[in-house]
Amino acid sequence: MMDKTTAPPSAAAERPYDTKGTYNKRFADLKDLVVVLGHATYIGGNASEALVDSKWLGLQNCTAATLNEHADRGVQIANEMKSSLLVFSGGTLGEITGPRPLGLGLWVLEDQKNWLGFNGVRDRAVPEPTSWDSFQNMEFSMAQFYLCTGKLPDKVVACGFEFKRERLLFHAETLGIRKEKFTYVGVNDPVGSPTDMNTPLGNATVGEAKALQAFREDPRGEKGELLKKKELRNLYRFGNQYASVLAELGNQLRKD
Repeated sequence: MMDKTTAPPSAAAERPYDTKGTYNKRFADLKDLVVVLGHATYIGGNASEALVDSKWLGLQNCTAATLNEHADRGVQIANEMKSSLLVFSGGTLGEITGPRPLGLGLWVLEDQKNWLGFNGVRDRAVPEPTSWDSFQNMEFSMAQFYLCTGKLPDKVVACGFEFKRERLLFHAETLGIRKEKFTYVGVNDPVGSPTDMNTPLGNATVGEAKALQAFREDPRGEKGELLKKKELRNLYRFGNQYASVLAELGNQLRKD
């Protein structure tokens, strides 16, 4: 694996449509969406630091190696799905990360790792840097695809923790993504047992049950504790770059 120091992607990589609102020809023929859900921000300077826990901000109940597997699996799936857009999704975590988005950190991580040697994936990989919960991870990744291509994806594959599977299936249903179009890949889990509260997985499972119930009561996270959590994570008050297309995206999903 080649090791290289990388700079963050340019504004064009984050905003792959030109100022006239037309879609970049680079993405015009893409048909599918692959999403990697961010959980912490990578700040390493080269690939030798990818597995160093201290080079990740916001690690909770997991290790750097765990999250590397999520990002790597996304790249592998994108390589297999040649017509896919790969989106690394995640905004900031407030004071924990400072103004460093999770999604951007994952893009940089894989760029340092030379995209695992899969030529061509870099040209269709973009960060989604302004989502502050798991519902927005999915909604804004769909919006990113829509901005890049001007259409809905034929297939959607999301990669993350296995213990969050039920929540992500619920988010896909809330958004109106048809079941036959959506696949969730549970890459791994924190170590331990889901029934042992003294292990990372047991601790995470307790929190997940509460989060899933909260979303069942408030599917889009628009009030109460879910809204408060998003506001705390968006400490720097970054704007929603997808506001202009979310209504149209919703209309297209209802027609699909």
